[in-house]
Amino acid sequence: MPLPPAQWRDQPFFEPLLRDARRRVNIHIAMADAGYDSEANHRLARQELGVRSIIPPNAGRPTTKPAPTWFRRLMQQRFKRKADKRYYGQSWQVETVNSMIKRNLGSALRAKTARRRSMELLLRVVTHNLMILAKVEG
Repeated sequence: MPLPPAQWRDQPFFEPLLRDARRRVNIHIAMADAGYDSEANHRLARQELGVRSIIPPNAGRPTTKPAPTWFRRLMQQRFKRKADKRYYGQSWQVETVNSMIKRNLGSALRAKTARRRSMELLLRVVTHNLMILAKVEG
């Protein structure tokens, strides 16, 4: 399966995202979907920041040919025996919330600056939670 166009890949965003999150809170485990799979991302998380990374090894460069790099091989082995199912098995909840927000409130942001986009996203999350509360109590 060929790689998607560069603008669709998540992989380059992992480093700034993890570094920013790490500055704000103490992180022990970082889970990401297969779009973030790369040896460099595992190395950054595990060796440089001391965060355990759990990323499925089935995107980006093939994991079997050429021979997978150390962390990607580790992920391949752990996912094969379902060692991280306790953690990664709950990722469907995040995907469900993201899907609900996009479906109910739209996927495009109008704000132009990073600060305003952040505020717009926060507003969408609060609105989403209020919509759920209104439905539960109604």
